[in-house]
Amino acid sequence: MKNKILILGTMLRSKLIVLLLVIVANSVLAQTDSRYVIDSSLNAISKIKTDTGKAYCYLSVAFEYKEIDTDTSLLYTQKALKLFRKASWDEGALACYYLMGMIYSDDIYDYDKALEYFNKELKGYQKLDDTLGIAEAYANIGMVYEYTDKFADALKYYFKSLNLSREVKDKELELSNLMNIGNVYGTVEEQEKSMDYYNKALKINEELGLEYDEALLLINIAVEYATSEEYDKALEYNQKALEILEKIDEPLIIAHVKENLGGIYYDMGKYNKAMSYLDESSAYFTKVDDKEYIVDNLVLKGSIYVEVATDNTGFVPDSKIFYASDDDNLQRGLDYLQQAKAMYDNGEVNSVSGLAGVYEMLSVAYEATGDVDKAFDSYKEFIQLQDSLLAQEDDKKIAQLEGQRAVALKDKELELQKLSVAKRRNEQMFLVGGILLLFVLLGVTYRSFRQRGVSNRLLAAEKHKSEELLLNILPEEVADELKEKGSADATHFDAVTVLFTDFVAFSKASERMSSQELVDELHTCFKAFDEITAKYEIEKIKTIGDAYLAVCGLPVKDEKHAENVVSAAIEILEFTKERRAKLGDKTFDIRIGVHSGDVVAGIVGVKKFAYDIWGDTVNTAARMEQNSVAGKINISGKTYELVKDKFPCTYRGELEAKNKGKLKMYFVEV
Repeated sequence: MKNKILILGTMLRSKLIVLLLVIVANSVLAQTDSRYVIDSSLNAISKIKTDTGKAYCYLSVAFEYKEIDTDTSLLYTQKALKLFRKASWDEGALACYYLMGMIYSDDIYDYDKALEYFNKELKGYQKLDDTLGIAEAYANIGMVYEYTDKFADALKYYFKSLNLSREVKDKELELSNLMNIGNVYGTVEEQEKSMDYYNKALKINEELGLEYDEALLLINIAVEYATSEEYDKALEYNQKALEILEKIDEPLIIAHVKENLGGIYYDMGKYNKAMSYLDESSAYFTKVDDKEYIVDNLVLKGSIYVEVATDNTGFVPDSKIFYASDDDNLQRGLDYLQQAKAMYDNGEVNSVSGLAGVYEMLSVAYEATGDVDKAFDSYKEFIQLQDSLLAQEDDKKIAQLEGQRAVALKDKELELQKLSVAKRRNEQMFLVGGILLLFVLLGVTYRSFRQRGVSNRLLAAEKHKSEELLLNILPEEVADELKEKGSADATHFDAVTVLFTDFVAFSKASERMSSQELVDELHTCFKAFDEITAKYEIEKIKTIGDAYLAVCGLPVKDEKHAENVVSAAIEILEFTKERRAKLGDKTFDIRIGVHSGDVVAGIVGVKKFAYDIWGDTVNTAARMEQNSVAGKINISGKTYELVKDKFPCTYRGELEAKNKGKLKMYFVEV
């Protein structure tokens, strides 16, 4: 069980605070009590004559209500916005947009609304030509995309903000962006890049001397080390952070770090130290009623007591912390785990992965007590939640790797542009050459024709390259339509079969291989898949990281769409098995899912265009793949009805699929 990651958000910038500090008298904002600030600001409104002054007061009230009542906060922000607009005070209006964006992103979790207001903030600063304001708005937009797992978009806006922050030499905003970029790379398991940006942020902070930010950076670096199981480094950086936090007296973050330390010592099997840190952190979390960390603390403690009771490695428990009897330790572990489960059941905390961890440890604990029925029931719950998590991980992996797909399409677009430029250049050369030949070498007919022939061949060669590149992106029929009309209509296809493959334990395999080995092996596998699918007239749609999506039956209808896909799936499976036998852990196992039905197919976008398919059939094919196992082809009941006379299959029963309920599934026997 990994220790909890402390995630950093975008740092709040100073512009809104500056506006608030100007409000009414200094005594109003000098108080720390929110109720006093609210009452003082509202009382001051009757004494203020200008719309701008009243708007400032409303904005201060809205700011204080943000942590108390979001509806009231939004109400006062709208009042302030109306007055700022009336007074034509653009910066005041932009402060309102900023606050509303923060409320919708941090408190209401309506990310579409948050983006709407942050984009209004961005347009306002662009209109004012305020580079720093633009940079701050970019960072806020990046934050929303990070919250919604759109990591490619998050990075795009963070980098935009980073570049502008450097342009205006705002070191604090530069630090914030470096931290956020490091967070995103850490989330998508790009540890090397994550550490690079955290270290860049630390270097910037050496100039600024911000102790709080330094502590947060050290904590996040420690998390990266813990994730890669470099526990000594993780402990070292957490201890450094702890020293700073104790110096500046930040009890909440201190408690978080101590829980992180407890989690690391738990992972190391050092249960005495782990429990000491967890006891220290739990006292604070209980005091402030932080439900999320309370339940994490309970699960870690329960797990440790169960581990101690069932330990056979010779671990010596501290008698001041643990019981002498294994039965007593086991019962205490069960008590903690059941308390945690109750918090999940009551809705106090909502986390599928957290609840899965509870059921996993409950099954171990019940098995140790001899209660086989409860152990089995807990394990079943764990497996069901684990399946749900696997589906979420697949969705997240798609989000993580969407940026790679966008980059690949951009590269193809640039290549097409280069070919187009080359073609125009050849045409211009031909035109100039023709004019010169006409006026200077009119009599040399043979040479003129020869030159024209060379130019035509160059044009033909460049056109051929462009055509080949276009056909690498689009099916031939769609490419022809695009060239003729300048666009291609989306089309509905009633009968197709979708193939979805995914490499099993890809992340673990990537840890055993260098980056170049990983890319080379993916290329070899996908190249083979391309050759196999082409053989059966199957249209490859895209690769998403280590996943491969293809479909048969479009854009040209094919009566044998299901048969062709299953035949291709068998060959793909045989290829991966042969490669596994040859290379061992330097390649991957695969699971395959197949489903038949209807889809809509067409071109996405107008610039970075790509041919794609949509519909429930695609989603169901993905569920077939997720419910498959390594070395197996899992097909739906609908596909089975189309191929049952061609391929031997084994009925698996009706299995639960995410957002689909129970579906009939079959393994194709190979």
